[in-house]
Amino acid sequence: MCSVMPYGTAKLFEEVAPITRSDAIICGVNGPAVKALRMITLLCEYKNIKRLVNFQIMNSPRGINLLGRDDSVDFGLIIRIHTARLVTIIEKYSDVLEEEIGCIPSESRFVNNCNLN
Repeated sequence: MCSVMPYGTAKLFEEVAPITRSDAIICGVNGPAVKALRMITLLCEYKNIKRLVNFQIMNSPRGINLLGRDDSVDFGLIIRIHTARLVTIIEKYSDVLEEEIGCIPSESRFVNNCNLN
């Protein structure tokens, strides 16, 4: 649920933002929990929305930068859908959803990939 980046990427931003201590332990969907090396806070912008985002720095050979769930919602990249609007949204975006919609893990008790037919 947090935003993460590899150490190599964080080093690129070290001149504009300090790399600080972190006590975060990252628990992914699959795999063991991993302690973050450090943290960096960066000013991020998307469609005129600006906010400071805390990125947990991971020791990862893969250069994956990941914006977490809460930050993704704050930037308007994903939305939360209440059951009453679900049918309308599935109809509106039927070319993409194909009668199914999923949930972000631990976000809600709603059934994953529910079929409304």
